[in-house]
Amino acid sequence: MEHYFIGYRTVTTLLSLHRRGDRHARVRVDFRGDFGHEIGLLDFTLSAGGQIERIDAELV
Repeated sequence: MEHYFIGYRTVTTLLSLHRRGDRHARVRVDFRGDFGHEIGLLDFTLSAGGQIERIDAELV
């Protein structure tokens, strides 16, 4: 997550979480910081061992 926010001070608040099977989840978050305010979606893909393999982000 850090590479998305280098140079910014941010607070990310979880708004909702929807599991999409054993290895996928969509998280709706509220991003606030010195850049302003945005609502976003994060799509997580986990490895078989439970580690994050991929995160795709979208602002809505």
